[in-house]
Amino acid sequence: MWPENWRALELFIALGTQWNRDAGGGLTGINYPSIPAMFDAYRIPVRQRACLFNDIRCIEIGALNAHLEKREKEQANGARV
Repeated sequence: MWPENWRALELFIALGTQWNRDAGGGLTGINYPSIPAMFDAYRIPVRQRACLFNDIRCIEIGALNAHLEKREKEQANGARV
C-alpha cells in the first residue's frame, strides 16, 4: 500500500456499514450521502475531501467488481448467494 492511499482506505473501511444493496442482497454501491458525516467525524479538511471522495470511489469500483465476480462464481456453482 502506498502511504498516500492509506487515508482513503481507512475512510472506505469506515464506510463498511453504508453499502446500498439490491433486492437480492447484492452490493450496488456506497450510500454517498453518508460520506460528508464521515468526513466530519474524521475531521477531514474541506480542501482534501474532493480528492478523497474520488479515491474512495476508485476503491468502491474495485470492491463492486470483486463482489460481482464472487456472486457470479457462486451462482455458476449453484450456491445460494
